[in-house]
Amino acid sequence: MARLILFFLATFIALGVLRNVLGDVPIIGPLLHIPLISFWLVAILISVLASKAAAWSLDRRRERALLRSLGVASTPHSKGKLAAMLLSQGRTRRALPLFEEAAEGEPDRVEWQLGLGRARRALGNAAGAKEAFEAALAIDKAAGYGAAALGAAACAQELGNGERALECVAVCEREHGPSPESAYRRGRALAVLGRREEAQAAFAEVRRLVSSASGRRKTQDLVWAVKARLSA
Repeated sequence: MARLILFFLATFIALGVLRNVLGDVPIIGPLLHIPLISFWLVAILISVLASKAAAWSLDRRRERALLRSLGVASTPHSKGKLAAMLLSQGRTRRALPLFEEAAEGEPDRVEWQLGLGRARRALGNAAGAKEAFEAALAIDKAAGYGAAALGAAACAQELGNGERALECVAVCEREHGPSPESAYRRGRALAVLGRREEAQAAFAEVRRLVSSASGRRKTQDLVWAVKARLSA
């Protein structure tokens, strides 16, 4: 009951502030002066912000708990575990230096090289990401169920090295068979090499693979079908 009272109180206060700040803004201002509509709009906004704050607080508590359990991230292994958690939360910039330290301390640990590649690529460092993905491949060609090979292929393609991109796709497909993503990466690499007909065939293969999938897998792979359509 107390939480509900606080929620309504916060909504009324926020509504008053927004009316003062945004009251003269076209469209938004008039909406804020319609009693019922304005109240529910602000209530929704408060709910979303509260949810975000709760999620942020939970993430911080989990991070602190992990730090305690890992000995305040004092070893490469601990840093890698923490980096993986941060990356899964979308906190890539925070994860990157920890992955770098983990990979330097345990260079033969495939998880750290793979995570380092993902973090660097997400931050736009294709050359650095390719180096990490290649390191993961050197340790285990099947690393990340093909993620290392496809990551290296994507980076090589972005850097204009179509031949290496094709080699990496071939590694993935030898280990795991063709997939919508591997066919898409193959098509992009062939396009870089100017082999347009083969690229078109690869993009058509993406659509066939997606259409033959079922259930959740098909939904997840739709993004590759869309990308293939746009690239064709």
